[in-house]
Amino acid sequence: MHDKRSVQRIQMEVPVHLANANGMTRDISGSGIFFVTDHSYALGENISFSLDLNYAFPGQPLHLDCFGQVKRIESIGDQVGVAAQIERISCLH
Repeated sequence: MHDKRSVQRIQMEVPVHLANANGMTRDISGSGIFFVTDHSYALGENISFSLDLNYAFPGQPLHLDCFGQVKRIESIGDQVGVAAQIERISCLH
């Protein structure tokens, strides 16, 4: 199987905060994210979410506000895996 991703993904577990739910990332790239949550999303749905990268800069938490679109949904036990394309990121220190 050939991996069609053009951007390397980094495996990273970071809390994801969404409007109606919380989750945990599995991996992140510059253009996308995969996270696991209890909330259901629809393919093509626009989502807003935030990430707190407290360890990125010691003593200077990094907060990312993101907007994207759901591209893939997976059933993972009683949870949902969501792959989303990141379309916009705002970075706050």
